[in-house]
Amino acid sequence: MNIIFARRYDRLEQEKKALIASLEGFSEEILNRKPSPGAWSGIQVVHHLIKSESGIAQYLAKKVPHAADAASAGAKAYARYLLVVFFLKSTFLKRKAPAGIGENLPEHDTLANTLALWDAARAALRAQVEAVPDAQVGKELFNHPFAGKMSLAQTLGFMAAHVERHRGQIERTLHVVQ
Repeated sequence: MNIIFARRYDRLEQEKKALIASLEGFSEEILNRKPSPGAWSGIQVVHHLIKSESGIAQYLAKKVPHAADAASAGAKAYARYLLVVFFLKSTFLKRKAPAGIGENLPEHDTLANTLALWDAARAALRAQVEAVPDAQVGKELFNHPFAGKMSLAQTLGFMAAHVERHRGQIERTLHVVQ
């Protein structure tokens, strides 16, 4: 794996471990309890992350083999990346999840099954990241649904911020429902 990707991927893994640690000690009942009608339970938030990571891995599987002609990720891509990270780190800005990523989340699941699904999604993502040739490191390989095109390193950075944001959401949810 490219060294730039490896650093970003390691941060993504650290965020995943921190989120999992925040789930430990809670019963399946609490993890599946919604804080209010229409809100997501802690388990549903993790399923949202799984869908997001799976979607990115699938996108990369289609895009990377044909990315030789992709544009270089320059200042505009970096600005888009900074904007999406700023948004994710803010406590006052909210936006609905893109279609498909926030829908059809299971009403109930076990933590063990949820984490197994996440491990599988993360393994698929890692395989796609490892498959990116060095010649495509600085290319716009991902099209974020709100921010637009960015490099894979920027995508991994956005994903880490995404997990971090939802870890906070899960912690607030678990505080309310216990």
